[in-house]
Amino acid sequence: MKKSILSNPAFRYIFEVFIIVFSVTVSFYIQDVLNEKDRIEIKNKALSGVLKDITGDRYVLNNALDVIKVRRKSIQDFINKKIDNNTISKIRRYISFLGNNSNYETLQSTGAIESIESEELFINLNNYYKFTYQLLVESASTDKESFLKFLAYTEKNYKIDSSRWVNGNFVVHYGSNELKKMVNDDILISQLTNQKQLMGLNDYFNRRGLNQLKLIDSLIRLEIN
Repeated sequence: MKKSILSNPAFRYIFEVFIIVFSVTVSFYIQDVLNEKDRIEIKNKALSGVLKDITGDRYVLNNALDVIKVRRKSIQDFINKKIDNNTISKIRRYISFLGNNSNYETLQSTGAIESIESEELFINLNNYYKFTYQLLVESASTDKESFLKFLAYTEKNYKIDSSRWVNGNFVVHYGSNELKKMVNDDILISQLTNQKQLMGLNDYFNRRGLNQLKLIDSLIRLEIN
């Protein structure tokens, strides 16, 4: 009687090895599928969070543009010697860039950003958070330093008679003699001219950021829906 092939030790060994390799391969495949599913879930949650961050950033940038517009005009009036307490009070305003990149950092740290299907979204996300976002932070910081230098100089050299809040704005009052001295203060004019230039860059970066955020917003909604 012929022996069954299954009773052959060599075949049984090969068969057992095949079963083990197959089982391990299937196990790794299933784990990869689960990991990819987790990454996609993390990606979608983080991108939904990025949408909220974008809403906050757009609000901050639009507010900054409003402040910059008023402040630059007031500085130009000052340089043109149209000096009064209302003009000076509008110069004494500043807004920081209070952006949020925590959800983008989550995408990066978990590796879920690699699961983004849209190449356009991938490129624009990285462009905004790795480049424009940093420019916004640095530009606002530089403007702040210039602004604080201006405040320190005026507080040291000019006496404020009074101050008050009017319609949510802080208004200062200098005497007429102080205003006359300001109009001929070359250091003050130089500081304000520098501020105006820095705010021009800040204005440009804010508008650049808003344009990028508008595109990113639409791309994210396509990605997660």
